[in-house]
Amino acid sequence: MKKIWIRLWLFFFLVFWFVFVGLHILIDELRGREIDFTGINFVGFFSSLLFCSFYLMINNTVVSRSKYLERKDAEKPSFEDVYVSLIDSSTTLDFNRLKKEIAHKWIITFSDDKAYVLKFRSKMSFSQLWGAAAWLKFDDNTARIQVLCFSLHTNQKKYAKAMLKEIEEKLYENFNIE
Repeated sequence: MKKIWIRLWLFFFLVFWFVFVGLHILIDELRGREIDFTGINFVGFFSSLLFCSFYLMINNTVVSRSKYLERKDAEKPSFEDVYVSLIDSSTTLDFNRLKKEIAHKWIITFSDDKAYVLKFRSKMSFSQLWGAAAWLKFDDNTARIQVLCFSLHTNQKKYAKAMLKEIEEKLYENFNIE
């Protein structure tokens, strides 16, 4: 995971630097001014450094949550901003059907058919940026479904609430839960 973040930082750094330098050269050329390559590269280097460092500091909050989703275990998430829903089911739940219903709307990152546990996340989009994720467990003994939702970025809690509401609606609608 660390290699991915280093590559991502390097990619954004180079892209931002080349765009910054290219735009300054273009503007200087259009204005008819002499191009100062040393000054443009110096300012471009440090502004790229600041931009990319700031970008990674923001995204660093996403790393622990992404690692949790990638882990192959059935443990509950231990984040502070988790929204919980407990749904009592009067009937037994077809776990494979539930997985198919979840896979239509979200991306399943982990599934344990023996423990009846699913980890899944929303698809990334420009409107939601990082989106939200959920942990779902069906307890066969008590016929209770436990859903825990959390946002992948700590500043986007409304997406976790919306995802929890969507999951509850899908369960009530498709599995005749009262």
